[in-house]
Amino acid sequence: MHPDRVRRLSDEARKSMNAPPPEEVYLDMLRQALDDGEIIEDEVALLETMRVAFEIDSKTHEQLLAEAREDPILDEKTMAYRATLVTALEDGMISSDEDAMLQTLRKTMDISDSKHASLLAELLDRKE
Repeated sequence: MHPDRVRRLSDEARKSMNAPPPEEVYLDMLRQALDDGEIIEDEVALLETMRVAFEIDSKTHEQLLAEAREDPILDEKTMAYRATLVTALEDGMISSDEDAMLQTLRKTMDISDSKHASLLAELLDRKE
């Protein structure tokens, strides 16, 4: 779809209802695209169309992309696991007992070791 048409339809839709600002919509799209940890070619094309349609410049795109990476959208299982990880880290470290429980929880909830490592790194970065 041509960016001008997307912009026109978006403007019309926002006027007819109380829609969020374009930057907020674009941020949500970035978060969704990053859900699996990477932005694939099809997502790049869609994001570029929306960026042009919403008149989002490169600087704003980079800021929103950084925000999306810092605060990603997580599915319910991952959110629950993340909350458990936060609790385990309350004292600043994960004990062997906590690690064993987290391993069992990862297996039960189908949370990959790489997802665990990513969540752990994010939480540890926020503590600094």
